[in-house]
Amino acid sequence: MDDPKQIVDFSQLDLEFSNYVKHNTSANPFVCFTCRTCASLCTSGKVNVLNIAKIIRKVALGLKDSVLNSKEIWTCATCMKCQEFCPQGVNPLDMIYFLQNKAVEAGTPTIPTAYVEMVKNIIKIGLIQPPQEIISLDFDEFDRDELGLPDLSMPDTDKLKLNLLKTGFRHVIK
Repeated sequence: MDDPKQIVDFSQLDLEFSNYVKHNTSANPFVCFTCRTCASLCTSGKVNVLNIAKIIRKVALGLKDSVLNSKEIWTCATCMKCQEFCPQGVNPLDMIYFLQNKAVEAGTPTIPTAYVEMVKNIIKIGLIQPPQEIISLDFDEFDRDELGLPDLSMPDTDKLKLNLLKTGFRHVIK
């Protein structure tokens, strides 16, 4: 359903999904009148593939599989312009977050590798990436101890792991 000329296959519509999105988020795809203000302001739409108006329409139509398996939902820069300027109060950003969470729960293959690596790091060390060495202008490398910086306080990774696994990332991290 990514070809704009493709006809909608009514057997793929899941209106329960549309209502589920509406009732479980502050987003309401049904009030969108396709003014495309969101798409015209979208930072990611200018430099990436995100077409937030198309995502909203797909959700309203109930094209659950098309939306959850889309790489598009992962390209949002969370600039919030769509949310701030939508004349109908659709709340597209809330919808994007919800769709990303549902995609994770479903274990879709479109979750970016960088996200998966960040989650693995959070589970392992409590941070999205390991602490980096500091490099001077002369390209000398220093660690925190050499610079007299205190040790990083690390979060309780057991709690983080438990919460992340509750979100559905169990399907994603192997």
